[in-house]
Amino acid sequence: MRWSGSARARRVARAYHGVALLLALACQPIDSPDGARAIRAIGAPSEAARPPGSSAAAVLPVRVARVLARGGAILEADSLLALDGRWTTFTAPASLESDAPRPTLVLDFGREIAGRPEVFVGPGSVGHVELTLGESFAELTAPPSAVPFPVRVGFDASGIAGWWAGPASGFRYLAVSVRPEGAGPASVRVDVARAADDGTHDALAGRFESSEPGLDRAWAAGVESARLCLSPGDDPVLFDGVKRDRAVWAADLAIAARTMYASGLPREAVTRSLVRLAGLRPSTDAAVQPIAATDHDGGHLELVDYGAWWLIAARDLWRETGDEVTARRLFPKARAQAEWLTRRIEPDGLVHKRADELEWCYSLHRVGALTAVNVVTSEGLAAAADLARVVGDGASGAAWDRVAIVVRGAVLARLWDPGAGFFLTSLEDRERLSLDANVLPLWFDWLPADDADRVLEATRKRLWSPWGPLNVDRPYPRPDGPEHDGRVWPFLAYLELDARLRPGRDPALGFELVRRTWGHMLAHEPGNTFWEWIGADGDPESPRASLAHAWSGALSAALTERVLGVRCVAPRNFEIAPVLGSLTHVRGTRPSAWGPIHVSVARDAAARRFELHVTMPAGTHVTQFVLPAAEHSLVTLGGRALATATDTSRVADLPVIAQRRLGTVVVRAPAATEYRFEVVDRASPPDGERESADSGLEASRVRPLG
Repeated sequence: MRWSGSARARRVARAYHGVALLLALACQPIDSPDGARAIRAIGAPSEAARPPGSSAAAVLPVRVARVLARGGAILEADSLLALDGRWTTFTAPASLESDAPRPTLVLDFGREIAGRPEVFVGPGSVGHVELTLGESFAELTAPPSAVPFPVRVGFDASGIAGWWAGPASGFRYLAVSVRPEGAGPASVRVDVARAADDGTHDALAGRFESSEPGLDRAWAAGVESARLCLSPGDDPVLFDGVKRDRAVWAADLAIAARTMYASGLPREAVTRSLVRLAGLRPSTDAAVQPIAATDHDGGHLELVDYGAWWLIAARDLWRETGDEVTARRLFPKARAQAEWLTRRIEPDGLVHKRADELEWCYSLHRVGALTAVNVVTSEGLAAAADLARVVGDGASGAAWDRVAIVVRGAVLARLWDPGAGFFLTSLEDRERLSLDANVLPLWFDWLPADDADRVLEATRKRLWSPWGPLNVDRPYPRPDGPEHDGRVWPFLAYLELDARLRPGRDPALGFELVRRTWGHMLAHEPGNTFWEWIGADGDPESPRASLAHAWSGALSAALTERVLGVRCVAPRNFEIAPVLGSLTHVRGTRPSAWGPIHVSVARDAAARRFELHVTMPAGTHVTQFVLPAAEHSLVTLGGRALATATDTSRVADLPVIAQRRLGTVVVRAPAATEYRFEVVDRASPPDGERESADSGLEASRVRPLG
């Protein structure tokens, strides 16, 4: 959307964005002894000759909420709302002490955005202008620390006129302040303050709508979290966070990519990200992992589990696209990575992490045979085997499958505690309950239903907090940082949520988990994205944590894959298994490389009826439908009653009910472009039993998402 300098455009902008929060701020000094907090990379004004209101980039108008003037004066503050050359003047006396509050305006954009803030400084200005970016209001006043957040920049406004731009980042708030430069007073004229947003605002092909408005808002926020993490330019890659680290990480990519697929964000960004990580290390020296964990700060870090995550992401991309050209392009690195993993397996069938190595939970210094590392290793090798078969290397595929089975068997034999009903953190740490050790095996479907239920009960009892599941139930002795010790990591909560929303399992606690974790974040700033992690007190661990993090938005994937129920299982092949709980309807579109999949689900509790309408793109196939059904429910497809497969009526005689299990029916049907199912429970409920909205939304112990 472009904004002109006309009065009509100003009226539209103000009406559209409404009144922002009434906030103000006195900024802290940006200078620090080591210079780490003062970013002075702005060497010259950008496009100095450009008149106010004109820009080649998409811009978002801002709304000044309130002015805080201390130690000087701010004139015509509301002029910052104009686009026609009116000025806001900051004046600070020469006697202003270095630690005194400075004339400051706080601008609230109303939501998290990604891009560069800009101000237009007028001629005749004298003084030093400082810009501070904050994803939350509290971040603007954060004290100095060892990390360069919040993002603060400064420039000398004396004798210049033109646009000045801050660094690319994610932010909701922009504080503009001024201080004297030299012996004289500061007098700086600032016109239009705005943010150039690098993201695209095109309508997405994916859609999710339900009878619970809060779920719809949460789905959109998850997608926005991923969208904002796309790098600027025409050929974006997928960064982990919009503020920190602004780098491609292999595990983040594997999980966040699922939101890309569910929403219609560009799949090409996933491809470019995989290629980028693979290309950072041309060598396949056995001493160095062939796949870089990240390109962060040019460091190309090695995390023992991230190469396996890269393999999983590469396999998932092939499933979603059927692109054999890309699979062949990636396979040499996939081979090298699979061989590196194979060499890491000890005689006991497990990978043992050394003290000098990192894994995703790096600050806790976990060592030895970690369950999480070994689960990902096994699944990474299985993914490499799939890619080998795609390129025609069946021998390698079979070999890696065998090794994957060995690791999986060792995990189940040595790290699963059948008496306690959960996985150990590691062979060396048998006391703590760690979330990653327990939800990863469930995400990859390693346990039978009864044991999976025991794991979920253990995580609920020992890890759940008011804002979601903690990553560990007992603190570690000497962590390097707070973020991995007793915090809620939404990407792990997503893995647990996916397990709780499986067909045949009561989804009540799944919907409560949505409300606790993602609903909690939506109720706090910035209000339209999901955080990297939630601090020990439920607030952002400001200013270090990114408040728009791509893999935390995987909630959107869970809602599309488990509630709407559309999941890609192979190129052109999908499973349809909606889980509504107490929702009365869900509708949506799941994009695919072969066209959109449209799903509409309705549940009439009073009539004991469930209806499903699906349209599929030509050339695709539904491998199976999983529908909620009581033991004696009548299931019809297109008005035709379906029989249950028997010895004389085989599964091959489609359509047919292939199986009844855990309150569901599994239906297999011939390929078609449209399906209409109806499931009616014909049995009378017991005397005195009434249908209740049992499962999760109305019964939640915390307030509704909507």
